[in-house]
Amino acid sequence: MSGLRSASNNSDFSRLSRKDEIRPRVAIKENCEQAFIRLKTIRNFLPKGNATMIPDLVHVLLVALIAGVVGGAAMEIVLWLVGTAGWAKADMIVALGSLLTRSRVNAWKVGAIIHSIAAVSFAILYTLLIVRLGYSHLPYALVIGTGIGFWHGLIVSLGLVWVVAERHPLEEFTEAGLAIGLSHVLGHVAYGAVVGLVIGIAAI
Repeated sequence: MSGLRSASNNSDFSRLSRKDEIRPRVAIKENCEQAFIRLKTIRNFLPKGNATMIPDLVHVLLVALIAGVVGGAAMEIVLWLVGTAGWAKADMIVALGSLLTRSRVNAWKVGAIIHSIAAVSFAILYTLLIVRLGYSHLPYALVIGTGIGFWHGLIVSLGLVWVVAERHPLEEFTEAGLAIGLSHVLGHVAYGAVVGLVIGIAAI
């Protein structure tokens, strides 16, 4: 009898041991299946196809940096041409800097720093939007960049006319009429076009 009991106990113990071994395997299998389902769900939200693949973030930021610098320079050239032609006083760098310095002293240096940071920051936004839309190739990037630049310039121009000009510390920048507004729209259109062109050339 003791032998039978011992055999029975050993059999029950082996069954329990097998169950203990099976349970972790089942749990691991279920976890793997759930993880696979989650990955599949996330994958459905990601862009498909080579044309809309999410590119390397470092590459995007590098392109945006170049686009921002070149685009900012293009904007300044347009505003300089407008000022040289006598159509409007569109010295945006000094106007920006003197908002902080409250005078012309060091206004250009401060304005140049602000303008450079803004140019690169907005170029990052332009780049991410164009890439997300899936039109990061020419001529689409150029067209979309120009369009975004137009609306960007329109918003900035309205802000200059209604807000900044009234509170500007220098009297020479307190008059922001239609010519100033249009010059900044042109400057931002040039900025958007160049940013889109750089993105299109990089084909990110």
